[in-house]
Amino acid sequence: MTCSGNVEANLHESSVGVAGASFQFDLSSNTCSNDASAEGNDIFKVVARKLASGDGLLEIDEVDAVGNCGHSLENVYTCQVNATTSGNYELDVYHLIPGGLKGFYYTDNVLDDSRLDMIRTDAVVNFTWGTGPVTTFGRDFVSVRWEGYVRPTHSETYTFWLDVDDHARIWIDGHLLIDWWTFPHASSMLHAEHDLSAFETHEIILEYRDVLGNATARLLWSSESIPITAIPSSSLFYKVCNSFRKLVIVTQHISNTSLASGTNTR
Repeated sequence: MTCSGNVEANLHESSVGVAGASFQFDLSSNTCSNDASAEGNDIFKVVARKLASGDGLLEIDEVDAVGNCGHSLENVYTCQVNATTSGNYELDVYHLIPGGLKGFYYTDNVLDDSRLDMIRTDAVVNFTWGTGPVTTFGRDFVSVRWEGYVRPTHSETYTFWLDVDDHARIWIDGHLLIDWWTFPHASSMLHAEHDLSAFETHEIILEYRDVLGNATARLLWSSESIPITAIPSSSLFYKVCNSFRKLVIVTQHISNTSLASGTNTR
């Protein structure tokens, strides 16, 4: 496993990309130990964020594309992302760490950032708090957002199950699969299907809130090869803050194609 602080990128002022085509760069990484077997097992994601035009250049406007990084040479990962339109972009690279999802716990039931109580990594989402505290002290009118990635070992259709008291909603790969945010407490487990690819990381966001009384939040899955069970920590990943940032600035148009250059803004 690579130490999150031991990642460097070859992003220089001379780096050139073309809008509408794949922009490629390399990451150099060093493992936390001398264990050679750990090399090449890390997972990185690269996100191209299109910046707002005008004077507010550094104001992030929207995510335009998500790319992957593959192990290519010793301690080197090659990353590719395709920014589909011309413009100004910021490239963020995230290191995905196995072992659970990142949980953001709030002392209200609307996920208000000003009421954030704690952030922690939860190995699994399989909580039956009952009438006990969900946050540091809060038992009622609390909420949680879990963020990260899920990676299956088989390519097939998976059913995602939510056992919650009171409300929840879940996104997989940006698709809202289950939305039980305003309805009464469900009498049975909520479920929806989504196709997953083996050993690929799929983004997952789960939002939960409790109003009054007992609190429960359980995230499970099933498929042809897996009986219904809580998604294990070995299949869940959380992302470390971006290792560095790269600003890509479109400079000119040639035959309907945009050239890009930029500087490292680490």
